Amino acid sequence: MKKKKGQVAMESLMVYGIALLIVALAIGALIYFGVLDLGGMLPDKCDIKGGTFTCKEYAVFGDGNIQMEIQNSYGKTVTVSKVQINPEEDSVGILSATDCVAAETDVTIANGNTGLFKIPDSCADLEEFVGKKIRGEIAITWNTAGSQITKTSYGSLQATVSE
Repeated sequence: MKKKKGQVAMESLMVYGIALLIVALAIGALIYFGVLDLGGMLPDKCDIKGGTFTCKEYAVFGDGNIQMEIQNSYGKTVTVSKVQINPEEDSVGILSATDCVAAETDVTIANGNTGLFKIPDSCADLEEFVGKKIRGEIAITWNTAGSQITKTSYGSLQATVSE
């Protein structure tokens, strides 16, 4: 009598493969329907590209206020004319307003110093997102002291909404 070892091995692999596929589909469905929130496991971060500015501190509040302390790392004194936060494309209803601009304008920041920028509560109502992460794109419009050439630095903000 011939033993079919190859067939048994193949059937075992198929059973394990189907079981793994079912588990992966179940996890995917839980993520899709919002039962599992993997975004909540990601750390808060504020990153401005190019090395011109650094986010030192930042906070997002449920009433819609957003505060950012930005350090000048450019090497020269700069004047920040506008700080704006726009929603990322995949943000659902978060930071959906178009007037997410800091109230402070023409703030001069010496090299190594910081400036505080407050985006008012007219930007968004975030009360339903308290304890959850939001994401936005930062745009900082600035120029060096004595220059008329305006530059823009871009970055991203991911933060947990606090009360």
